[in-house]
Amino acid sequence: MSDSEVINHYLTANEAVQLLGCSKRTLRRYVSQGLIGKTGKARGTRYSATSVLMLSRGREEGKLDQVLRQLKVLAHTQQEIIARLSLLETIFMPRGGTLTLTPDLVASIKLEIASLYREEPTYSICRDWAEDLLRLSFESCREIGFGVLSRVTDHLIANAEQLYEVLKNPSRRIVLDQLKWFKSRLKTYASLESSEGLTHQV
Repeated sequence: MSDSEVINHYLTANEAVQLLGCSKRTLRRYVSQGLIGKTGKARGTRYSATSVLMLSRGREEGKLDQVLRQLKVLAHTQQEIIARLSLLETIFMPRGGTLTLTPDLVASIKLEIASLYREEPTYSICRDWAEDLLRLSFESCREIGFGVLSRVTDHLIANAEQLYEVLKNPSRRIVLDQLKWFKSRLKTYASLESSEGLTHQV
């Protein structure tokens, strides 16, 4: 039936539900909501072909909107995957290699850590600290202090999670993954330190 043919025409309940792809109960709900016009009563009820056709098209457009929303979700997921792949590259190829710390450098790092608590780190600061922390060896972490590094990492994570750049740009969430990775590494280092201490006591 063409558009011109449906104007001023009415459909039976069976014809309407077939066109809409719904049940008669749903059809009655559409009528009660004012979405479909009708005429007659009981078995003689007929439904406006024009409103049925318009609703059918609206339902199809709704399905298209749903597909588009799903595509946006998939695109965002793809960005997350790309960002995490980039994280793996960063972790296994740290900037400048492992840091070797002298006593003076250890003292300087402790002062810098103390200064971090007096400000809210920007994205750039969080990123630079994350990259440098990943370069610290077991010995360097022990010299600075596992507890000191654990607390400052928590501070950086808490701030990074609130940053606009991190919230809106999936690729910049790498900084959070780097910091959390380092926190996990610290726990391993601390457990190794405990194991060494127990060994020396035996």
